[in-house]
Order: sequence, then C-alpha cells, then structure tokens
Amino acid sequence: LARSALRSDLYGALAGLTERVNAVTSPADTPQARIEHWEQANAEGLARARATLAEISELETFDLATLSVALRTIRTLVTQSTT
Repeated sequence: LARSALRSDLYGALAGLTERVNAVTSPADTPQARIEHWEQANAEGLARARATLAEISELETFDLATLSVALRTIRTLVTQSTT
C-alpha cells in the first residue's frame, strides 16, 4: 500500500508540474520551448532538485524513506516554481 500511495503521489506531482509549466508558458510555443522557458525561470530550484535526485540515484538500495524524499523533491518543484 505504501508503494502504491507513493506511485499515486508521484503521478499527482508530475501532473501538477505539467499543469504549472502549461500555466506559466505560452500555448503558442512548442512543448520543448515551454519546458525550456520553465527550466530557465526555475533554474535554481531545478538545480537543487537534480542534485538531490542524483544523490538518491547513486544509492545502492531504495527504501520508502528514500523514495519519499525523492517525491518531496519533485513536489517542491511544483510548489516553488515561478513564471
């Protein structure tokens, strides 16, 4: 159940991130341009998230706590992103 909850939360966070990118970028732009615009506007937070996720990916084993940290990192991108 815990893995299922994490997976569901991950899908929700990814949907939220997609919604955020769509909300703060121009629909006239290509999907790639919209992502690049969002990445540039959120470079600092994205760099922190990438560093955290890179550290996690280097671990030999993953437990629920580790996966929860990864999910929290992704969720933070949604809540702290700017235009």
